[in-house]
Amino acid sequence: MTEPEKPTPPATVTGHFAAADVAPGTVLAGRFRIEAMLGLGGMGMVYRATDLDLGIEVAVKLLRPELATRPEAFERFRQELLLARQVSSPHVVRIHDIARHEDRWLISMDLIEGESLDRVLDRRGPLPVDEALRITRQLAEGLAAAHARGVVHRDLKPSNVLIDRAGNASIGDFGVARSLGSSGFTQAGTIVGTPDYLSPEQARGGPVDARSDLYALGLILYEMLSGRPAFAGSTPAESLSQRILRPPEPVTRHRPDTPAWVARLLARLLQPRPAHRFADATAVIHAIDQRRVPLDLRPGRRTGIALAVLVLLALLGWLGPRLPLTPPALPPDRLLIVAADADTATTTTDTDADAWLAAVEHLRQGIAELSGMAVVDGDRTAQALAQLGLPGSGARDGESVAQLVPARRHL
Repeated sequence: MTEPEKPTPPATVTGHFAAADVAPGTVLAGRFRIEAMLGLGGMGMVYRATDLDLGIEVAVKLLRPELATRPEAFERFRQELLLARQVSSPHVVRIHDIARHEDRWLISMDLIEGESLDRVLDRRGPLPVDEALRITRQLAEGLAAAHARGVVHRDLKPSNVLIDRAGNASIGDFGVARSLGSSGFTQAGTIVGTPDYLSPEQARGGPVDARSDLYALGLILYEMLSGRPAFAGSTPAESLSQRILRPPEPVTRHRPDTPAWVARLLARLLQPRPAHRFADATAVIHAIDQRRVPLDLRPGRRTGIALAVLVLLALLGWLGPRLPLTPPALPPDRLLIVAADADTATTTTDTDADAWLAAVEHLRQGIAELSGMAVVDGDRTAQALAQLGLPGSGARDGESVAQLVPARRHL
């Protein structure tokens, strides 16, 4: 007699996770009746369930059985509950309770009727600019509430963003979050989070604060606008190395209809150095509401930029009448801008100098966007000034605030 075939596991569960599936109708912890499986994450499986005590539908996350016997896994799971319960925001998934079923732990939380953002992007591709900005603003609201409680998510990504049927976004899964007010249980130098959405400082195993979440928010906005990751390395290691070294290429190369202020918003969020990003999530909300992103929002830099712009405009007026009107057979004029701050020039640290150079680069980008003129980038600027024998070719030249010269054949 032929042995009957074993039933095939459901399509939503594969490999060693199949044995961990919980059949519909199963009651966990004497309270939660499982209705259907919703998804599988790094920490556990998520089910739609009915809370029999409250008579409402909830989402239940059940810790994976192979992790249940590891103390550090349970501690991480417990941390998710303790931290997420401190955060109150309509854009953060609310945690209800923690319970134990036999030798397994679970948490119950709000059930979001909808789908994850990664599935939305897979199905629809790039989103309209206004929709992408609305989702970004809502995520910034959720992050602001979390950061106000001293909680950093550290693993913000599209699969952790839930979009309900009305199109509103909520942040879920604070499973790798850690309170800024405690030492936590993650050892220094340990990388925590999904590689594709790690900030540069996370990739280096360095200190992490709220600005790391803002970097991840920028990666999500970039993907919503362009339909592709900001760093498209062929391997995770290549993608990580790109993030450490530089910002991504402008989103306008993939989405030409992106407004200039949105491109600046992304450039600010995706700065490799945390100090060059927005100060906090509230500043992001303000920028979206105002539909305006200044060239440099950091205190102490606005005066320097304003002075450089004023000198630039004065030099434009002085040089304009002196430039030939019809240079025959020559490439079009390009603006060559160099700025140096005497205070920065004499600093003994590289951090302030790098920040000043970054501010100058923002000035170049802003002038290019506002005037439509070609502006020479930083590396070629240094080469051109050296060839012309003008001051400003060195990173710490403090003899002038700003210079503007016509650049021709040598460029």
